[in-house]
Amino acid sequence: AKAVVPHEPHRQQGAALVPTSGLSLPRRAARAAGKGALATYAALALIPVSLTVAAGYHRAVGHPAQVSRAHLFFAWTGYLSLPLSAVLLASVPLVYLFDWDKRIFLDTIQRTWAQFTCYPFFSPELVGLHHVAALGDEPVIFVSNHKSWADIYSLLWLPFPIRFISKEEIFYIPVAGWSMRLIGHIGVKRKNKESRSAVVDTCVQKLRDGVSIFIFAEGTRAHDEYVQPFKRGAFLIAESSGAKIVPISISGTGKLMPPNCGETWLESGDDAPVRIVVHKPIDPADCDGAADLQARTRAAIVSGISAF
Repeated sequence: AKAVVPHEPHRQQGAALVPTSGLSLPRRAARAAGKGALATYAALALIPVSLTVAAGYHRAVGHPAQVSRAHLFFAWTGYLSLPLSAVLLASVPLVYLFDWDKRIFLDTIQRTWAQFTCYPFFSPELVGLHHVAALGDEPVIFVSNHKSWADIYSLLWLPFPIRFISKEEIFYIPVAGWSMRLIGHIGVKRKNKESRSAVVDTCVQKLRDGVSIFIFAEGTRAHDEYVQPFKRGAFLIAESSGAKIVPISISGTGKLMPPNCGETWLESGDDAPVRIVVHKPIDPADCDGAADLQARTRAAIVSGISAF
């Protein structure tokens, strides 16, 4: 007797016969990608879990409350970042189609993340927001001093979209760094002259596209109470683009989360209040070159810190 060989059912597609049993290649790829994403998120969830355990340990052995508070702060921001980054990733295709220049929805997600992170620990006081409201949709360059990791969380309480210039290494932090790149923040290799030059061109283009940028003029966190000398980048960008500079003074974050403690110390918001002062915009057209613009910006920032 002749053996009967089972065969797959087929469907007609033009003149070709295509197997229909099992999953198609795109569906298998999508399923594999989904499993990979879930595995990645499960692994990343171990980071805030371990920080929570560390906070409990420090509290149990009698270490200062500031140490366990710092661990809980970063654990909480980690727990928040996982679901919010998933929303961010899911929304990227629509944002790409309809609002890739400004990415307003992605900015809303990052501000939600920062503000919910801060709520249990501190809430910054915001002063001078009317100076920005008066500008409408005009893109500007925000320039501030820099004292602490807490600066980023505090500045994201400002009710307008901004793009930070940050060192390139930050963009490799799991979830947070990847999200920053999708949101449109700008990475720079600080010791690479070509990278710094490219960042100037990128910032000028973003400003022309109607997107405001944010620059820490000192280039890095100051490790004492003084405002360090400013780098020239922000002021060269202002000269090239014609965009106004909005000086911002940040006070209190250096005490709240001291830069010398490796982000393992967090005071309470009552003991270390944070204040952000937004100053009147400075038009480069009213200044005598980049050096004069830099001096005026620095004077405004220092005045806001002194007043606090």
